[in-house]
Amino acid sequence: MYDFNNKWTPGATINVSFIDGTDWQKSKVKQYAPLWSQYANVKFNFLSSGLGDVRVSFNPGKGSYSYIGVDAKNRQSYEETMNLGWINNSRTETQLKSVILHEFGHSLGMLHEHMNPMSNIKWNKPVV
Repeated sequence: MYDFNNKWTPGATINVSFIDGTDWQKSKVKQYAPLWSQYANVKFNFLSSGLGDVRVSFNPGKGSYSYIGVDAKNRQSYEETMNLGWINNSRTETQLKSVILHEFGHSLGMLHEHMNPMSNIKWNKPVV
C-alpha cells in the first residue's frame, strides 16, 4: 500500500543526511536502507555534509517515524523528516533492520496495510 501522490519518481536518487547520531547508528542506516533498492526503483545517496531530501535524526524521546514520500520535501530544511529513536545497541540486529526498513518504506511513500480502503478489516474497537 502506498500513497500514489507522494511517491518518488522512478529512478530517483534520494539524498539522505543525518542531523545527529553516532557513527554506529549511521552505519546501520547505510547498511539496511539500500535494501529497498532491490524492490523499488530508487537509490539512496548518503551525504557527508549538507541537507538531504530525507533528514534523519536519532532522538530516543521521539520514537521512530518518517514523513511519507515526497512530503519530506515540504518540511523546513532544518527539520528531521525521519526519526530513528529506536536505533540503539540494546536492539537485536533483526530489530534494527526491521525499524530502518519500516521507516524508509514510509519515506518511499509506503503506508500501513490497515490504511488500504479495500482491507475490509473487522476491527474489535473496544480492544483496539
